[in-house]
Amino acid sequence: MNLENKYNALLFDYNNALNSYNNSLKIITIQFDEIVIDTIKNGQIQKFETLTELAWKCCKLYIEIHFGDVVVSPKMVYKQLFIQGTVNENLYLQLIQTVEDRNMLSHIYKEKMFVVVYQNLNRHLDSFNSLYQIINAT
Repeated sequence: MNLENKYNALLFDYNNALNSYNNSLKIITIQFDEIVIDTIKNGQIQKFETLTELAWKCCKLYIEIHFGDVVVSPKMVYKQLFIQGTVNENLYLQLIQTVEDRNMLSHIYKEKMFVVVYQNLNRHLDSFNSLYQIINAT
């Protein structure tokens, strides 16, 4: 599979994951008991983690196709998008925060960190939506 086809397939997966993440955040949890609420929140966090991975990997291919650069880490991918003028500083900083939040969940699990990241999920949705609009348009 050539690079362009890989990118398009990954962009398709990113869009599907973005829609799924968006739908999961629309769930009104007040009507459920504590165990179900905890399960829903864990699912939303898992969707966030998946979307975080798809977003930076999609952007990695975007950079390689559009600029010819090979970048290997999530933060460097977003930095390169900023340097190239693809994203503005505000979106760049928001995308870096998505990576930091994902790393917080992956490396050290503590309930306090989970709560902090959970509170950021809607803001991250906005960042992922903005990013998708940019990389899908070109």
